[in-house]
Amino acid sequence: METYKWTYCAEISCMLVNGNKIFAGTVKGVYLSENNGKSWSIANSGLPLNYNNEIHLQAIVSCGNILYAGTKTEGIFISADNGLNWKSANNGFSIKIKKYLCYSLWLSPERKSLLEPMMAICIQ
Repeated sequence: METYKWTYCAEISCMLVNGNKIFAGTVKGVYLSENNGKSWSIANSGLPLNYNNEIHLQAIVSCGNILYAGTKTEGIFISADNGLNWKSANNGFSIKIKKYLCYSLWLSPERKSLLEPMMAICIQ
């Protein structure tokens, strides 16, 4: 993983602290710090770029080491390894999530599976 220092900061749309890790969601995707923000690395493996070569992360939540991320144009993604790799989590919803603007995510405390209790506020 490459390490970055903030010389230019894209808009931070969401943040998450999970154990000793800090995640910052930006237009360029997920940045991760494991040393209280002294240095940052990109944690975008599996997050697709949109038509402007951007990711536009809008929301990020966790349940243990499992992370959920909502994007502006590509729907919802899940990471089962605390942000190292991401995969699409858009299947199984009653509405077509992909290509929707995801504003927020939250998890039900009665978690029965990885995706079932996840809720999203999305608009087309």
